[in-house]
Amino acid sequence: MVVIGTPVWAFTMASPVRAFLKKYSTQIKCAAFFCTQGSKGAERTFEQMAEMLQLAPAARLVLNTKEVMAGKISEKVIRFIEQIKNI
Repeated sequence: MVVIGTPVWAFTMASPVRAFLKKYSTQIKCAAFFCTQGSKGAERTFEQMAEMLQLAPAARLVLNTKEVMAGKISEKVIRFIEQIKNI
């Protein structure tokens, strides 16, 4: 399991993440994705990441700036961890 995270930059993944996926895509057999975003772009970002890996993620987590700043992410993070810990 490879857990891959990225901020959403201009409605897509960060360029270093894109380079990582390009380099290691054939070696990754199971992945989970997470991202941070100001307002939107996560769905498109996850679609692009899945396309580059040619696989659907085992789990996905989206954290918005507003909920991070308010300290309201614990439940989402716990659910994400629960989804991936037994894979």
